[in-house]
Amino acid sequence: MVRQYKQQAYQESLKKANEGFIHPVLTCVRLTRACNLICDYCSELYVKAGPDLGFDDWKNVTDIAYNLGNRDIVLSGGEPLLKEFLVDLVRYTA
Repeated sequence: MVRQYKQQAYQESLKKANEGFIHPVLTCVRLTRACNLICDYCSELYVKAGPDLGFDDWKNVTDIAYNLGNRDIVLSGGEPLLKEFLVDLVRYTA
């Protein structure tokens, strides 16, 4: 469940970024919440999330971040190595 105020803050930030008022220094994206490990300290197992984005969607995300002036993108997870397109996405993003 997304709280209304968080959604409004996100929409406001996105609007300002698209207008050129915000330039991200670092973008960290969570490719998936799925993980094949069971680490004691991890909370990913307890977070409900929707379906993962596909390769073309992630290419679009990285294009948006790049066009906003970002040159530092971190791909994380869950376990990002579970995504079959990870190598292709790293190559595209680089």
